[in-house]
Amino acid sequence: MREHRARIEARTFRLQRVLHILGQLTTEAQTDMTATPQTPAAPDTTTLDPATRRKLAADLFNHTWTLLERRDRTAAEDDEMIHSAHASRYHWGEVGVGEQVNLARGEWQCSRVYAVLGRAEPALWHARRCVAINEAGGHAD
Repeated sequence: MREHRARIEARTFRLQRVLHILGQLTTEAQTDMTATPQTPAAPDTTTLDPATRRKLAADLFNHTWTLLERRDRTAAEDDEMIHSAHASRYHWGEVGVGEQVNLARGEWQCSRVYAVLGRAEPALWHARRCVAINEAGGHAD
Protein backbone atom coordinates (compact mmCIF):
# COMPACT_ATOMS: atom_id res chain seq x y z
CA MET A 1 0.00 0.00 0.00
CA ARG A 2 2.86 2.39 0.84
CA GLU A 3 4.47 1.90 -2.57
CA HIS A 4 1.13 2.34 -4.33
CA ARG A 5 0.47 5.54 -2.38
CA ALA A 6 3.95 6.86 -3.25
CA ARG A 7 3.32 6.18 -6.95
CA ILE A 8 -0.05 7.95 -6.83
CA GLU A 9 1.46 10.95 -5.00
CA ALA A 10 4.29 11.18 -7.54
CA ARG A 11 1.78 11.05 -10.40
CA THR A 12 -0.37 13.70 -8.71
CA PHE A 13 2.68 15.96 -8.31
CA ARG A 14 3.57 15.52 -11.98
CA LEU A 15 0.01 16.32 -13.09
CA GLN A 16 -0.11 19.40 -10.86
CA ARG A 17 3.16 20.52 -12.38
CA VAL A 18 1.76 20.05 -15.89
CA LEU A 19 -1.34 22.05 -14.92
CA HIS A 20 0.88 24.81 -13.56
CA ILE A 21 2.91 24.92 -16.77
CA LEU A 22 -0.25 24.99 -18.90
CA GLY A 23 -1.61 27.81 -16.75
CA GLN A 24 1.61 29.74 -17.25
CA LEU A 25 1.53 29.20 -21.01
CA THR A 26 -2.11 30.27 -21.17
CA THR A 27 -1.39 33.40 -19.12
CA GLU A 28 1.64 34.28 -21.25
CA ALA A 29 -0.29 33.73 -24.50
CA GLN A 30 -3.12 36.00 -23.34
CA THR A 31 -0.67 38.63 -22.20
CA ASP A 32 1.20 38.57 -25.50
CA MET A 33 -1.99 38.94 -27.55
CA THR A 34 -3.24 41.95 -25.65
CA ALA A 35 0.06 43.69 -25.02
CA THR A 36 0.75 47.02 -26.66
CA PRO A 37 4.23 47.63 -27.99
CA GLN A 38 6.28 49.91 -25.80
CA THR A 39 9.79 51.17 -25.98
CA PRO A 40 11.68 49.22 -23.32
CA ALA A 41 13.25 51.28 -20.61
CA ALA A 42 16.93 50.87 -19.92
CA PRO A 43 17.22 47.99 -17.45
CA ASP A 44 18.33 48.79 -13.93
CA THR A 45 21.18 46.46 -13.02
CA THR A 46 19.95 46.09 -9.43
CA THR A 47 16.35 45.08 -10.21
CA LEU A 48 14.62 42.44 -12.29
CA ASP A 49 11.71 43.19 -14.57
CA PRO A 50 8.37 41.46 -13.82
CA ALA A 51 8.66 39.07 -16.78
CA THR A 52 12.05 37.85 -15.57
CA ARG A 53 10.75 37.48 -12.02
CA ARG A 54 7.70 35.57 -13.31
CA LYS A 55 9.97 33.21 -15.28
CA LEU A 56 12.27 32.71 -12.29
CA ALA A 57 9.30 32.04 -10.02
CA ALA A 58 7.84 29.45 -12.41
CA ASP A 59 11.18 27.76 -13.12
CA LEU A 60 12.01 27.52 -9.42
CA PHE A 61 8.50 26.21 -8.70
CA ASN A 62 8.99 23.46 -11.30
CA HIS A 63 12.49 22.68 -10.02
CA THR A 64 11.04 22.22 -6.54
CA TRP A 65 8.52 19.72 -7.97
CA THR A 66 11.36 17.79 -9.59
CA LEU A 67 13.12 17.56 -6.24
CA LEU A 68 9.88 16.60 -4.45
CA GLU A 69 9.44 13.66 -6.82
CA ARG A 70 12.91 12.23 -6.14
CA ARG A 71 12.78 9.28 -3.82
CA ASP A 72 16.48 9.23 -2.99
CA ARG A 73 17.15 12.90 -2.23
CA THR A 74 20.32 13.73 -0.38
CA ALA A 75 20.43 16.13 2.57
CA ALA A 76 21.89 18.75 0.21
CA GLU A 77 18.97 18.25 -2.19
CA ASP A 78 16.53 18.62 0.71
CA ASP A 79 18.14 21.99 1.46
CA GLU A 80 18.03 22.92 -2.23
CA MET A 81 14.34 22.00 -2.32
CA ILE A 82 13.58 24.27 0.64
CA HIS A 83 15.54 27.15 -0.85
CA SER A 84 14.06 26.80 -4.34
CA ALA A 85 10.51 26.74 -2.92
CA HIS A 86 11.19 29.89 -0.92
CA ALA A 87 12.93 31.59 -3.85
CA SER A 88 9.95 30.83 -6.09
CA ARG A 89 7.57 32.24 -3.48
CA TYR A 90 9.76 35.33 -3.09
CA HIS A 91 9.73 36.09 -6.81
CA TRP A 92 5.93 35.62 -7.01
CA GLY A 93 5.68 38.19 -4.22
CA GLU A 94 7.87 40.61 -6.16
CA VAL A 95 5.89 40.27 -9.42
CA GLY A 96 3.04 42.20 -7.87
CA VAL A 97 -0.67 42.63 -8.40
CA GLY A 98 -2.52 39.95 -10.33
CA GLU A 99 -0.29 37.13 -9.10
CA GLN A 100 -2.08 36.41 -5.81
CA VAL A 101 -3.08 32.91 -6.93
CA ASN A 102 0.55 32.11 -7.68
CA LEU A 103 1.60 33.69 -4.40
CA ALA A 104 -0.79 31.33 -2.60
CA ARG A 105 0.54 28.39 -4.62
CA GLY A 106 4.05 29.39 -3.58
CA GLU A 107 3.02 29.29 0.07
CA TRP A 108 1.34 25.94 -0.53
CA GLN A 109 4.50 24.55 -2.13
CA CYS A 110 6.63 25.72 0.81
CA SER A 111 4.14 23.98 3.09
CA ARG A 112 4.30 20.79 1.02
CA VAL A 113 8.10 20.77 1.05
CA TYR A 114 8.19 21.05 4.83
CA ALA A 115 5.47 18.41 5.20
CA VAL A 116 7.41 15.97 3.00
CA LEU A 117 10.49 16.62 5.13
CA GLY A 118 8.52 16.00 8.33
CA ARG A 119 8.83 19.57 9.59
CA ALA A 120 5.33 20.23 10.89
CA GLU A 121 5.68 23.75 12.31
CA PRO A 122 6.87 25.52 9.13
CA ALA A 123 4.52 23.34 7.05
CA LEU A 124 1.56 24.54 9.08
CA TRP A 125 2.75 28.16 9.05
CA HIS A 126 2.97 28.24 5.23
CA ALA A 127 -0.33 26.35 4.86
CA ARG A 128 -2.05 29.02 6.95
CA ARG A 129 -0.46 31.75 4.81
CA CYS A 130 -1.81 30.00 1.69
CA VAL A 131 -5.33 29.89 3.13
CA ALA A 132 -5.16 33.53 4.21
CA ILE A 133 -4.03 34.69 0.75
CA ASN A 134 -6.77 32.66 -0.94
CA GLU A 135 -9.44 33.93 1.43
CA ALA A 136 -8.32 37.55 1.04
CA GLY A 137 -8.39 37.24 -2.74
CA GLY A 138 -11.59 35.22 -2.91
CA HIS A 139 -9.79 32.32 -4.63
CA ALA A 140 -10.95 28.74 -4.29
CA ASP A 141 -7.67 27.35 -5.68
